[in-house]
Amino acid sequence: MIIVPSITDINGTTHKNCPRCGGAWIINDSTSLGFKCELDSCSMIGFGSISYPDNQCQLLCRVEHNYVVSWHQGFCMVNSHLINNTKLPILPYDISLNKLKTYLLFS
Repeated sequence: MIIVPSITDINGTTHKNCPRCGGAWIINDSTSLGFKCELDSCSMIGFGSISYPDNQCQLLCRVEHNYVVSWHQGFCMVNSHLINNTKLPILPYDISLNKLKTYLLFS
């Protein structure tokens, strides 16, 4: 396991630890795309792209096995088996399923 000192998201915020749970960032061995939280119980990952400047990463996580939230520049996208690409304002990284459902209800 290789620990990464910090990552910078595509909104320009540097995260020394996972913003969802506080775990350390490690290199994601399952893909060549980037980083993940060291804690198996946390689903936060950060992946890079050549289209992102200055080695920035897009963050995404699974919320309660039902929804995937991805953070973009100035907004979030939510996907599940029931909804596809629902655009929401920037959500907190530690969003719960109940809060996410409230946001979706009013979107």
